[in-house]
Amino acid sequence: MNAGRRRAAFRWLPNPRTGPGTARAGFVRNREMSEQADALVLVWSGRSPGSQNMLMEAAKRGLKIHQHIIRETDA
Repeated sequence: MNAGRRRAAFRWLPNPRTGPGTARAGFVRNREMSEQADALVLVWSGRSPGSQNMLMEAAKRGLKIHQHIIRETDA
């Protein structure tokens, strides 16, 4: 495993307060991802609360946002 993959694996170790199975886990991950990102590419239905939260986090940090909403007729 190269050094970049080791760092990535270490960074995303479960946190007992915010890890898998906790109500806040997805929102915490979205905030952490937005802190590391330069832009957001979001392909979604327009209904997911997790994707909506990621969109808000990206906007709050001034990231460049590329968004495509998939409608049922697009599938």
